[in-house]
Amino acid sequence: EEIEVEQNYVSTASVLFDAVYVPGGRASVEALKTHGEALHFVSEAFKHCKAVAASSEGVDLLRAAALPGVNLAGDGSGKNVVADEGVVTAQQGADIQRFSGQFVDAIAQHRHWSREKKGQVPA
Repeated sequence: EEIEVEQNYVSTASVLFDAVYVPGGRASVEALKTHGEALHFVSEAFKHCKAVAASSEGVDLLRAAALPGVNLAGDGSGKNVVADEGVVTAQQGADIQRFSGQFVDAIAQHRHWSREKKGQVPA
């Protein structure tokens, strides 16, 4: 189902949202990785301790944003779904119910103060 886009990463600050989700899609993620505004949007949400999630190729955008101190799916843990300090990631083919549940739990916590590293995130 299509939904109308009302705001985007260029015209709106991530701090206005409770959470950020980056879906997969190779072409989209490759394009976003070249947009400083997209990387800033993700980094800013992380810096402000918001819940952040990504699935499939979307995890590559989080890698490009170089979020400090968190583990991501596909980084050698052997897990298809990884939840680490409010950052929830899933590889292609992962259990979507588990991923969704962990993201909802991360959003419910509102902020993840344990990862507050304001000086380490350029946003």
